[in-house]
Amino acid sequence: MSHTIVKSKKGPPQRMLRIEGQRRFIPGKRGVAYLELILALPILLIFLAATIEFGVIMANLKYLPLASRAGAKVLAESADPSLALASVEAVVNETLSATGMTPCKVTIKYNYPNNGSQSTGGSCPCDGPAFSTFPTQDADTPYTVSVTVCVEVSQMAPDLLGMFGFSLAGRVATSTTIYPYEGA
Repeated sequence: MSHTIVKSKKGPPQRMLRIEGQRRFIPGKRGVAYLELILALPILLIFLAATIEFGVIMANLKYLPLASRAGAKVLAESADPSLALASVEAVVNETLSATGMTPCKVTIKYNYPNNGSQSTGGSCPCDGPAFSTFPTQDADTPYTVSVTVCVEVSQMAPDLLGMFGFSLAGRVATSTTIYPYEGA
């Protein structure tokens, strides 16, 4: 053990205790740090990818009810709901175009002048709400129309979790809006 006087350019000289033979790094400690990084990095990347993907999906998910409401409003104000599928689909596509999404299926249901249902061609498994027909029209129950918009989740966000085996491909997000019929 020896004392060494170290002169610095700034301030007075300082004494430093130096133990002979001591190294700055203990052998093997650097390898342990690398091993910990290698083991923890995939888990951190999965959490980062999940956070980003979930955030983008939540940001784009708000456009689905907006498109459904816009389509239901057009359907509710049309003179004959059975002829309004093309205009409803155009409004839904226009609403979703801001996000780059296209619906895989648009379904309309109505009970004026009689019960009916129409949908655009689409291969996604999207049936809309569980009810098969609307309530029968009487003084307390107005005529109603509904629009169901379905979009594949893979269009809402990049599939970042797919590289880790947690793909969201094949899943469908759905939004349904029911309005009273106003066109009669």
